[in-house]
Amino acid sequence: MLAFWIVGAAGAVLFLVSLVLGDVLDGVFDSLEGVTGGLLSTAAVGGFAGAFGLAGGTFMALTDFGFGPAVLVGVLAGVLMAAFSAAVTRSVHNAPTDRAPGPQDLIGATGVVVTAIPGGSYGEVVVQVGGHRMKLSARAAEPIAAGADVVITHSLSATSVRVQAQPA
Repeated sequence: MLAFWIVGAAGAVLFLVSLVLGDVLDGVFDSLEGVTGGLLSTAAVGGFAGAFGLAGGTFMALTDFGFGPAVLVGVLAGVLMAAFSAAVTRSVHNAPTDRAPGPQDLIGATGVVVTAIPGGSYGEVVVQVGGHRMKLSARAAEPIAAGADVVITHSLSATSVRVQAQPA
């Protein structure tokens, strides 16, 4: 029974390490890719070992069936946990992400002047685009005081824009 607990504890540690550090066994299972379909990962191996040890050890501790049935229970629990771990890590790894807002997304955005903009020179504005708060250098044809609401009319670069005051 102690062997089950040791395997279970080692598997649980490996599983937790995979969640924090990623696939630390990356490349170890590459030769088996054709056989496993890419389902072997650090999380899957850790999940299998953890569930195998904990389920097998618990089964032995609670019943009088012995080592053989405990191994079967452990293998069943391990396979289920490995499949679950592989599915979850694969779905998280392949999840789509939104792209970062670019200069084209700034045009038409509204913001607030945080450093006054002298006419024909640069000041600073803060805008919120796509959930991102950005502080940008800003030019305007006419002076705009700090605290004024503005709209971006042109993107001059990744960090500077042309604005005009919003009518009150």
